[in-house]
Amino acid sequence: MSPVLPAVVWIRNQWGFERNPFPAEAIAVLGGSDDRENGRLFRPEVQIEQFDEAIGKFVLGAIYNGQRFGALWSHSTILDPDSRGYGKSVLLQFLSCFLNEDFGKAAFKKIGMQESDAEENPVCALLASFDTASTKNLNSLFFSAVEYAANFLLHDNDPTLYERLYERFCANAGTDDTMTLTERCHDVYRALKGRTLGPPEEKFLAALCAGDSRTVQDYLNEITLQKRARSGANFLATMLLFIKAAGIGKVMLFCDQLEDFASPQTPKKTRSIEVERFRDFIVELLPMADMVSIVVTMHPRALASIEESWQLADLPSLRVDEANRHIVVVMHPLGTLDQAKRLLVAYLDASRRGGATANGQLSPFTDDAVDELWSHSTKKPRDLLRKAHKVFTFAAEENLEKIDAAAVESYLTLINAGDGEVITDRPSATTISAPDFSQE
Repeated sequence: MSPVLPAVVWIRNQWGFERNPFPAEAIAVLGGSDDRENGRLFRPEVQIEQFDEAIGKFVLGAIYNGQRFGALWSHSTILDPDSRGYGKSVLLQFLSCFLNEDFGKAAFKKIGMQESDAEENPVCALLASFDTASTKNLNSLFFSAVEYAANFLLHDNDPTLYERLYERFCANAGTDDTMTLTERCHDVYRALKGRTLGPPEEKFLAALCAGDSRTVQDYLNEITLQKRARSGANFLATMLLFIKAAGIGKVMLFCDQLEDFASPQTPKKTRSIEVERFRDFIVELLPMADMVSIVVTMHPRALASIEESWQLADLPSLRVDEANRHIVVVMHPLGTLDQAKRLLVAYLDASRRGGATANGQLSPFTDDAVDELWSHSTKKPRDLLRKAHKVFTFAAEENLEKIDAAAVESYLTLINAGDGEVITDRPSATTISAPDFSQE
């Protein structure tokens, strides 16, 4: 009898994978180096309705309907008060890069608009996330959005948004002279007729107009946490002047992890003040009020923490109801086995050794194995990927040639509510019924 090989040896030499293809946690670490966890393997075709709906409601709504706020919700028809793990973060990450690649042309075309519409209304996107470590207030979030423009790459050979903007700015201006570009940004500031935060951050503006991305990154890296928390809006306003001078009139600010901003650990008074700042910056102060539209990620627990302050600030409701259908997109659990297969294939193909693909095949899983895995999941992408990770590991430890339904069934008895997929029989007090919005 042949000795049982270690799981990693079996995964690499027998099945032909670099590693276990699936994420152990399936919690998005945007900007991280591990493609299993950083959202780079997001495929819009897995949730194509929500992706197209997000373009229509958020992007076109901001440009043509004057919307300043939108909400990307996760919501389940089962009793799932946590409502996380549906793919909101990675959808926004992909959408931001999709918009930035050509300033909205492909997005406009995808949902039926003309290329001339995109040329008349170019758009770009910034992405930032609250956390409990350093991005606890709105100024810090704005600074993170500026860092995103300067640093973020979805793929290693992509230019940053800043580099794309600088190239567009120089082409429109007919020069790359730093002084000329800086003066054009000052002209944009002089043209503002309403309330502003004051003149741009001159050193930052000079770095932007010099055209060296490393200089911009180094300058931002030197800004202290205290200054970020105090003056992040000034940095964003300066970046917006640069964007406007480059010929971009609308900026989507995708704001993730609102639950950390609205955490019960954050004092109520602090939350109220910060929500008021949403109104000040986005609705009343230039250039933000002219250019920025915010989309926040939402689920019932986040809404319960922030809704009272949101209403007191006279900001638009973000609830999931018919009155808000034009500004709300809901991420539901995966609806079909075909969606589940497409999700798993993206991870399997990305990890096959030597860059090989199996033309959309699910090997070493059999079709009935995926059916079994699907039927015993909560249908949330996070839960499906976590279970696939464990099943893949268990099968490799036993040196199975293939993973069939019987193997999946036996392994699933070892996978219980300990992964955090706890579904209680008691509905949350904040549970909200989610209408099945369809794009019009």
